[in-house]
Amino acid sequence: LNLNSSIYDKITISFGIRNIPDIDGALREMRRVSKQGAVLGILEFALPESGVLAPVARAFVSVVVPVLGAVLSGARFDEYAHLARSISEFPPPARFRERIAAAGFEA
Repeated sequence: LNLNSSIYDKITISFGIRNIPDIDGALREMRRVSKQGAVLGILEFALPESGVLAPVARAFVSVVVPVLGAVLSGARFDEYAHLARSISEFPPPARFRERIAAAGFEA
């Protein structure tokens, strides 16, 4: 980013970090432009790793979301299949927290 270092108190991103090709680079850049102690807020989808409803959630995201999204929006199925794929490929919360910490944020 063409921004000075250490200028922001807060950085937020919602439902978008999973679409950035270099997530770790983006996290490092967010840290670079953040003041010490800045708040990082990331809102993202994640699939449950365990529990009774984990298989139901996975099926819902991989089958129901693409079909329902395509039907309701009139878009092509593959556009919503990308959404399901990007959610399923995103790291689980504990692993993503490690990546945030590796970028220099307190996680």
